Amino acid sequence: MVEAGLAGLLLSGTAAVLAVGGHRRIGVRQAAAPLPSLVLTTAGPPHVLTPDPEGAGHLPGSHVHPVVFDPRTLAAWLPEWLGDAAAGPLGVDATSPGTYALVRAACPGAGLRDAGAMLAQVLVRKAPADVEALRRACDVVHRGVTAGLFPLGAGGFEVDGWAAYRGMPPDDPAALRAAVAVLARGGTAAELARELPDGVEVCGLGRRLEPPVLRGGRGSPPGVLVGPGAVLLVRQGFATLTIALTDGGVEQLSPPEPAAAP
Repeated sequence: MVEAGLAGLLLSGTAAVLAVGGHRRIGVRQAAAPLPSLVLTTAGPPHVLTPDPEGAGHLPGSHVHPVVFDPRTLAAWLPEWLGDAAAGPLGVDATSPGTYALVRAACPGAGLRDAGAMLAQVLVRKAPADVEALRRACDVVHRGVTAGLFPLGAGGFEVDGWAAYRGMPPDDPAALRAAVAVLARGGTAAELARELPDGVEVCGLGRRLEPPVLRGGRGSPPGVLVGPGAVLLVRQGFATLTIALTDGGVEQLSPPEPAAAP
């Protein structure tokens, strides 16, 4: 954030909010609340708005707030949470025009910058402890599916706050192997996307599905460098494979899938 010349971050995207805040976010069926839901400055821990305060026990109680549905209330809180950073510039991720209007009303004069590419670059490189947590999540889901506790091919699961996928056996294992070989070489999202076999998609994996996204020959954000430390979900149809890029190549985090029936 400091290297990017930003005084603060206002985050709305679920993946970025959970990665930066480190808190649990239960799913609640409710109307959409005003965004952002995380405010970060260099002065201390982030402020988060969450329906699950018990999942944010590692943050000071004064930084954990209920979800509010009145934009005027949130606009009144933002300057206090931002402090000196309210003068800007402030980084924001993908959000709605209403959020931009809310922030501009709360912090007039603060320049807003797109922080999407910066956040993607931060999120793509996982700490060793994060890689181990994702490996465990893959193993728990694999054993759960094998034991019949989870339906095969049901999509994503969450294990202790980390995402894991268990898909169907691949129809074309060679395409997945070719994709892994491409990713092992590393490069920008745009470069790698152009080399992926047809029908194979890739995205980052962490607390949720994360950037970058490589699909249809394009990578987004295009300039994000994908290399050692990245944990990636490789998908072909309903088949999935979770890998971690290392200094020595590639490590498969998800247990091997059986071959598809002929």
